[in-house]
Amino acid sequence: MAAITLCPKELMTNALSNKKSAQNFEETQLFPILELIEACEEAGISLVFSREILGEITEKAPWDAQEENIRSYLNDWYNGIIVPLQKCTNLLTGGAPPEDICDQISDTNIHNHFKDLISQLDTDSTKILGKSLFSIYATNPCPENPKCGNGLLIHGFPKDKENLKKIKYPIYLIYPIELPADGPNPFTPPKNWDKSGSPQRSSADNGYVDRTGRSWCWDKMHNDHWDVQLKNGSHLNIFPNGTER
Repeated sequence: MAAITLCPKELMTNALSNKKSAQNFEETQLFPILELIEACEEAGISLVFSREILGEITEKAPWDAQEENIRSYLNDWYNGIIVPLQKCTNLLTGGAPPEDICDQISDTNIHNHFKDLISQLDTDSTKILGKSLFSIYATNPCPENPKCGNGLLIHGFPKDKENLKKIKYPIYLIYPIELPADGPNPFTPPKNWDKSGSPQRSSADNGYVDRTGRSWCWDKMHNDHWDVQLKNGSHLNIFPNGTER
C-alpha cells in the first residue's frame, strides 16, 4: 500500500499567539498540508495517521484564545486538516515504551504514539532496496533521523512532490522520474530490478533497458521525450506521460 503520514509537529498549534503568528501558521503549516492532502487524493496515495495523536493535538489547541483571528485560523485548521485526517486510515496506537525518535516532538504522549505509528508502518510496508514504502511529511529543519523509520522523508510541499511518485511507483527509487510509470506506453523494468540496486543499461546506447529488451534513451536534442529503440530496428518517441510524440 502506498501510504504517507505526517510528523505530529506539523499539526501543532502552540505557535498561535497573535495575528502575525496566525498568518505565519496559515502560510507555513495550513496551506502546505492542504496541498499535500489534495495531492494524495489525486495520486491515489493513502493518508495514514493515529486517532490518538489527533485527539491529543486537538485537545491541546488554544480554543480559549481571546483573539478572534486566532479562533478563525483554528477553525480553518480543524475543518481543513483535522477532519480529513479523522476520515483517513487511522491505526490504533498505544503508549510505546519511551525511546527517543526526534527532539522535534516535545510532548511525551504524542511522541510515543508516533513511535508506535511509525513502527507499524515500517513493519507493514513492502521493503525495496532497503526502503519501506511509506513516506513521512516533515518540514525543515527536521533532520533525516533514521529512528523516524525507514520511509522516505518529504521535507516540504509541494516542492518535494516527486517523493510522492516514489511512494506510488517504487521504480523511481533508482530510475529517472521522467520515465513513464503509467500511460499508454509505460516503462516496465526488468524482473528482479528491485534486487539489483542500479538500472540495467544498454551496451549500445547506454539507455535504460525495459522488461522486453527495449532501450529507452533520453532525446538530448529536443529534451522532452524518450527515444525507445525497438528490436526490429525502428523506434518510438515517448513523452514522460507515456504518450507518443
